[in-house]
Amino acid sequence: MTIEDKKKALEKEINALKEELDESINTVSQEVEHSFEPKKLIQKYPLKALGISVVAGFLLAYKAGSKKTSSPLMDSIKKELSSRAITLIFEGLSNNSSKKD
Repeated sequence: MTIEDKKKALEKEINALKEELDESINTVSQEVEHSFEPKKLIQKYPLKALGISVVAGFLLAYKAGSKKTSSPLMDSIKKELSSRAITLIFEGLSNNSSKKD
């Protein structure tokens, strides 16, 4: 086996390892993305999500209440976030109850 043949063999091995590494990285990144989707987490843990949203709501209300004036922008953001949280929680609860049936 010549040096050129050894060089080509090493290049093939390096390319194969690189492809395996790329596939592993893609697989891990997809798994991480899937495991941190808020909708999936809320569906999996609806009561914990409810508790977290209630605590977050109290903290936001306390922080907003400590100011003398409330801005219309902050009020609309709070309303929108509350609405979305409630919708996601009830979707999660209904999906969990339909899975149990």
